[in-house]
Amino acid sequence: MASAFGTRVHATAAWLTGRLGISKRNVQELLSTLFGLELSLGSISAMERRVADALETPYAEAWATARAAPVLHPDETPWYEDRQLAWLWVMATRQVTVFRIQARRNAEAAKEMLGEDFEGAACTDRHGAYNWIETRGLCWAHLRRNFEAMAETPGGEWYGQRLRAAAGRVITPWYAHARGEIEAEAMFAAISEDRRQIEDVLGWAAAQVPFRRVQRQAQALLDRRDQLWTFLDVSDMPPDNNIAERALRRGVLWRKRSFGTDSSAGSRFAERILTAVETLRAQERDVVDFLTDAYAAHLSQQPAPSLLP
Repeated sequence: MASAFGTRVHATAAWLTGRLGISKRNVQELLSTLFGLELSLGSISAMERRVADALETPYAEAWATARAAPVLHPDETPWYEDRQLAWLWVMATRQVTVFRIQARRNAEAAKEMLGEDFEGAACTDRHGAYNWIETRGLCWAHLRRNFEAMAETPGGEWYGQRLRAAAGRVITPWYAHARGEIEAEAMFAAISEDRRQIEDVLGWAAAQVPFRRVQRQAQALLDRRDQLWTFLDVSDMPPDNNIAERALRRGVLWRKRSFGTDSSAGSRFAERILTAVETLRAQERDVVDFLTDAYAAHLSQQPAPSLLP
């Protein structure tokens, strides 16, 4: 449907709601006050739908590219669509980040996001939806929180305190190596002693702690001990999943301020604008310029600009 407003206005409205989190009513006031534009709330919703349509091809291209990445960071957080519980999934790389809203948080949803034929390496938390991934590394930021909980559990204090301290030391050498401050040999040497200590303490906790919860947690980590150290074997895999967690924060703030989306059309806008914003910011590209070009290409039936670097 034709609109009385131009491509830049569409891009600006989408940026204000999707990037800055400004409510439609406040966007209406802002555009009226600053530019003398009189828009209804329905017009702003229509602009979001048009921009979402314009992002269809760039979004699909970014999704395919993320799925093919050698190292991927997936994660998920609660969402609501039409007041029903859903999940906002993300898969992030250093330069491309893709969001998708799905009804479930299970292995089938993870396979739909990453692709059943996913052959890369993934850094994740311990959620069972990712158990099917062959090359999987467990996030040490999550593990450290697990160890903190163990340290606060009766009977697990001695074990949790030592695991927590060692976990803090594991991450530091990897980032020092990534910054070029130490060689790989020095990184491996710095981590090796803590690796032995962590596996020993987990073994003692699984065998000796009288508290069943601590025993089960320690044994579960021992059963996945190889996944604790995947980051040492896979090039460019960090020891934590912070890149995905940082990307999800924008979605979390969206959910808290507006309780999700009211319809599938709203969810498509959320997925695509979040994908565009996070990807373009990682590449240090101008978001409003890209949205303007994408909507202009959509109107003229020309190829859309790419979100790929």
